[in-house]
Amino acid sequence: MKPPADMKNLKRSIQPMPDAVAAALRERKLEVLYLMRPAYQRNDYLSWINRAVHEATKNKHLALMLIELDVRRQSFWVQRRPKLRECLAHLVDCIMRRVACDASVAFRVFFV
Repeated sequence: MKPPADMKNLKRSIQPMPDAVAAALRERKLEVLYLMRPAYQRNDYLSWINRAVHEATKNKHLALMLIELDVRRQSFWVQRRPKLRECLAHLVDCIMRRVACDASVAFRVFFV
């Protein structure tokens, strides 16, 4: 398999993708997110997985990569909305700053 064009400029050696990694990405529908990563990150992921000596370690590294990609997918598509309590606290903080600012200006104008 020929490496993608964006991997030609990498300084480190280009790592081959194991069949297990390709199958896991396909199974979890994470191929697109994996390909959206910069070339050096994709290569580093494969290097990290390929360097593991034991099969259990390879599976652990693969699982961690898939979890990170899946978490990024969720955070990419579902933006975190602040809770009502956080919104109210921010609103109260803004009001208090405004009141304190206006009060200090009125206080200075009154005594000048």
